[in-house]
Amino acid sequence: MRSHPMADASLGPLDRLRPLLLIVAIIAGLSFGAFLPGLVQGWFETVVYIFLIVLVFSLVLGAQFGDVLRSLRNIRFFAVAWFLNFVVVPLTAFGLALIFLGPYPAIFVGFILYSIAPCTDWFLIFTSMAKGDVPLGLAALPTNLVLQILLIPLYLFLFAGLIVPF
Repeated sequence: MRSHPMADASLGPLDRLRPLLLIVAIIAGLSFGAFLPGLVQGWFETVVYIFLIVLVFSLVLGAQFGDVLRSLRNIRFFAVAWFLNFVVVPLTAFGLALIFLGPYPAIFVGFILYSIAPCTDWFLIFTSMAKGDVPLGLAALPTNLVLQILLIPLYLFLFAGLIVPF
């Protein structure tokens, strides 16, 4: 069994600090959202986006471009990821919405919209923390984003169109 090249490297300062930063960010977001909700809508939202960009960008900088390009040849990974992200998850979300949210059209549509959009970058943080294949995740990022943009209107029309007019 071949280990990933990044898994053999010793942890850098940012790698050791990343889990703590993530926990602090979660606690800060929950606290500000609960106690100062107006603040979250203002400047704090911008701060969250900036830190998210820095966190993801630090992962991108740690990956070798050649590893990302080689990852594009992993057809089996992409087939499984696309099948799960764009077939299994939307159908599961639709089934759950029909069972539990049929009488609540606004929540039904919101749940469908939230559930059918696969994560485009957060998974990289957890992949890195688990010593996973970050270059492979980086290779999947653009295709997930493009497919998501193309398929969300179709999914909303097919799934939410049964509950609300589109």
